[in-house]
Amino acid sequence: MPRIVAARKSMRRESQLRGIRVSDATIDAWLQLKFGHLQYDPVLVGHLNVLKAQLSAIEHRGQCRSPIPGTVEASKIASRAQFLGAFVARQLSGPDSTNSGGLDQQLELHLHEIKAMIETSVVPLGMLKLGSYLERALMFKALADQIGLPAALVRGTYGRSWIEIAVPKMENAAEADEDTQQHRRRSSRPIIDLCDKFLPTRYLRENYVVDLMDEPGRLMPIDGLEAKVYCSGGKPVDTASGCAKTRE
Repeated sequence: MPRIVAARKSMRRESQLRGIRVSDATIDAWLQLKFGHLQYDPVLVGHLNVLKAQLSAIEHRGQCRSPIPGTVEASKIASRAQFLGAFVARQLSGPDSTNSGGLDQQLELHLHEIKAMIETSVVPLGMLKLGSYLERALMFKALADQIGLPAALVRGTYGRSWIEIAVPKMENAAEADEDTQQHRRRSSRPIIDLCDKFLPTRYLRENYVVDLMDEPGRLMPIDGLEAKVYCSGGKPVDTASGCAKTRE
């Protein structure tokens, strides 16, 4: 939806610059022709509501997002990423979560059935009951954005998509001895104190890949061999350079 809103504003601004009066009905008709008839995704919203309720019960708190805009609660990043990874896998494992054979063929058939039913090639994410790397990464990203979990949706050179997150190194200041305190004062390495509860998301750098397929919710160090194999789809990887990628 944000893309359509931006396109509508852009068309209106361009028409004004050219001195052409274009009605909202004309703009909407053009947008529908270009983007299709996009509607509210109630199933995805339902997934989000369930996720928020489960997180609130686990974390014993009433809200999922940080009360400070542009920040995230550092101590919750890893646990939320693990929980969300498992949650997404449950939604997109199909009727038989133990049957992983022929996933690509099953997914192709599933998408074909949905498109035939709704009579459009634009498939709402919430309608999917089965998903591979791309579909799971998309759902993870969509839900993560709504619970204040900073996550990067990444595309690789082999057509593989995955999620990267930033988990800051935490240290409890009350338990740190004098030597550690002195080292922290001398060191330039960012070690986050537990008392620094909320961190600006723009300063975080991705250091883990979230497994959404083999062991959903597992966090793999971004430079580790497991993460590189996961991102390359089992293809041979250069352990020195890893996978070429594009963030979105």
